[in-house]
Amino acid sequence: MKHLAFAFLALLSSLAAQEKYPPMHRLTWEEYAGTLAHWRKTYPKVAVLESRGMSGQNMPVYLLKITDATVKNTDKQVCLMTTLHSGPERTGTTGAMAFAEWCLSDDPLAVETRKQQIVLIMPCVNPLAMFYALPPDIQPDEELAAVQSVINEHRPQVQMDLHEAGLQEARAEAQKSGQSSSLADRIHGLMRAGWMPPAEVRKLYATDKSDATPATFVDVAYSPHFRQTMDVWLAKSAKPTPVVFYIHGGGWGAQDKTDIHQHLDVRAFLDAGIAVASINYRFLADANAAKVSPPLQWPLQDAARALQHLRSKAAEWNLDKTRIAASGVSAGGCSSLWLAMHDDMADPKSSDPIARESTRLIFTVTKAPQPSLDPKQLVEWIPNSEYGGHAFGYFGKTRKKTFAPFLANRDKHLDDLRRYSPMSHASADDPPAFILCTKDDKPLIKGEAQKDPTHSALLGLMMQDTLKPLGVNCEVRHPLDGQPTTTMQEMLLQQFKTEHP
Repeated sequence: MKHLAFAFLALLSSLAAQEKYPPMHRLTWEEYAGTLAHWRKTYPKVAVLESRGMSGQNMPVYLLKITDATVKNTDKQVCLMTTLHSGPERTGTTGAMAFAEWCLSDDPLAVETRKQQIVLIMPCVNPLAMFYALPPDIQPDEELAAVQSVINEHRPQVQMDLHEAGLQEARAEAQKSGQSSSLADRIHGLMRAGWMPPAEVRKLYATDKSDATPATFVDVAYSPHFRQTMDVWLAKSAKPTPVVFYIHGGGWGAQDKTDIHQHLDVRAFLDAGIAVASINYRFLADANAAKVSPPLQWPLQDAARALQHLRSKAAEWNLDKTRIAASGVSAGGCSSLWLAMHDDMADPKSSDPIARESTRLIFTVTKAPQPSLDPKQLVEWIPNSEYGGHAFGYFGKTRKKTFAPFLANRDKHLDDLRRYSPMSHASADDPPAFILCTKDDKPLIKGEAQKDPTHSALLGLMMQDTLKPLGVNCEVRHPLDGQPTTTMQEMLLQQFKTEHP
């Protein structure tokens, strides 16, 4: 019954010996959560994944339960590994993930461990500290309550908290116990290069692509909230460079700035003399928690502030502030279009020099954006529209559940729609817009239901119908347009060449 206790100590001793080597890869929330989901799917007979609480409004505090379900739990030892101090130092979480991966492996000792123990692993107790570089010593009540709920329910006989000090203590205890280091030797090969997500997860989230092109500046704060940061890649150039300003998607409630690598090739931009910035922003959940109405204003205002902050760094970073193009996917595309069509939000009389910077763009390239959030306008073009209610404070388990009351109460939101729906700001001085949609598989006819009403090219044609009479160029590319296939990357590069050969 002591196998896992010894396994903990042997593994931690191995980890402690390597503690002087910093992690090579900076784990993202998407990679972390994606790995746990991957393990649950890959090992359904031995792995159970639970959410035991919520951190930062939208990040579950996960519990991974590993045991052989074919063996009765009656005589099994319960063992709990936590990472209460996982933060910017990160080794606690990556160490716990490495241990979990070993527990799921075919190593004979791991197989025997699963038969004799119930292994409970909470790889990241404090996601706010881990993924947003907050002080790891700050433990919000929700995270601590999540750990306590696991302890109360499972009553573990063995409990280990994995962090730097704990590693040293564990190593000393292992030495005092006189246990063999054979297990540590077995696992050492796995740990030598630092733990990395499984290949399937790395492919899904473009991990290797991201690591190959590290940002010049990471987590540059443009406002005080922990989500208000950006990554910046500077191109080598004797003259100021144009900029791709990227806003990630996720319905203003998921994903983060590393999403850029799934859609764009940053290295190709740098090689072409184009700088890149990718931003995080406050989510709808953050605004809802602060009772901000409509919650959409926070992510949109953050996009504007981030753009102004970027412009304020133009001289320092060798950027051409007159040549900034916005790009984004889905909700990130909606935010990009809102910036593009909105009148300049610069306040020349402000005492804040950043607020005096312009929010204008030279053009936009977006993928599957929502050019309008007006529910009446949406159902006129696509009767089965279902997107937008959540952005104006409606709650429900599905988009349809939030859209119906939004449509029914539209008149109450007219002022907010004028402020925050991109197309409500359409005017003759708007920059060119280039929209890419990739999923449409039937003729695009106004008034007909669409397979994916939230990302249909028909939304782009709706915007084109609005901008064309104003003399603003709006091109919509989709699988049925009869033209060669293209990408956002190609469209961005081409437009930078076109507007400034």
